[in-house]
Amino acid sequence: MSEQRVLIRNALPTIIVAWILSLLTLLVIIYFAPSVLIGDRAVTDLKLAPQAIPFASTFTTDFNTTRETTRFVDMSGMSVNISLNRKSHLLILFNVEAYASENEWITIRALVGQDTANPGEIYLTPNIYGSANESYLVDWAAYGYNFYHPSADTGTYTIKIQWMISDGQGYVKDRSMTVIALPT
Repeated sequence: MSEQRVLIRNALPTIIVAWILSLLTLLVIIYFAPSVLIGDRAVTDLKLAPQAIPFASTFTTDFNTTRETTRFVDMSGMSVNISLNRKSHLLILFNVEAYASENEWITIRALVGQDTANPGEIYLTPNIYGSANESYLVDWAAYGYNFYHPSADTGTYTIKIQWMISDGQGYVKDRSMTVIALPT
């Protein structure tokens, strides 16, 4: 018998055992895979552990005013804490019912710790003018804005909304904020 045939005959039991183990592994994967993976590697809500995607939210219906024109102040009821176990992108979703004095506007920003979330300061309420001799007063209206803070490191953060008024007085009532942390 040639030397190659002897090597093949000696290796044959190992090859058969490896083939059987591969077949058994494949059968186990086929049997259990529907409960573990989806074909496109997507994750379903059935597989997510609680807080797998960290989030925090708050809302209030309290009436609040500001006359602050020189610096941002915290908007009451619009602060949450969120803990991150991995680097994440933060989405900050903010909605409010607001009103500003005639010919004035409210400016807001979202803070993540001491950092201002993107895109920074935004005008929340419009300043609408009429003709040269008259202006139109905008009454209560609902406004929303989404802020973004990329690549927040692990740790616990306080996220809050701050506001100020161009002049006169700004008012807010029903409002909500939700923060969602998506892994990078």
